[in-house]
Amino acid sequence: LLLIHEIENKLEEYEDLELSIADEETIFEKVKTVSEISNIKDTEIITKILDILVCRDITIQDIIDITDNELIELITNNANDLKNEQYKILREFVYNGFYCVLVRDNEKYILIYDKNDISHVEIFETFEDMLCTIIDNKLSSKGENIV
Repeated sequence: LLLIHEIENKLEEYEDLELSIADEETIFEKVKTVSEISNIKDTEIITKILDILVCRDITIQDIIDITDNELIELITNNANDLKNEQYKILREFVYNGFYCVLVRDNEKYILIYDKNDISHVEIFETFEDMLCTIIDNKLSSKGENIV
């Protein structure tokens, strides 16, 4: 909620951008993600994104299309602003005797599951890719064809 409040406060200074609610949600998601992998304060990320959008040749779609690391490079020139954590463990759990770990590596998601010293690794390019794979597997297990 604090992040939403900070975005709303900053948007008052950038009324000329005429951002939609969807645009504000995009900024929220980008700020949230960038703050997880950087040492940059949320308010600075918000201000820099809005400053970037003030340039008429850059749109919210451009912000969506670039990777988080590319956005950090646009926001700052300081190499120390990027956290050194390459991998972030999102969840560890046990399922049917398998020890499972879901890891995020920048934009990719990695699922590692291990049982009896045999490891399996699934790499997903994006979060959506991971969800689509789950849906495909569920439908396939029920005998439904994917069109």
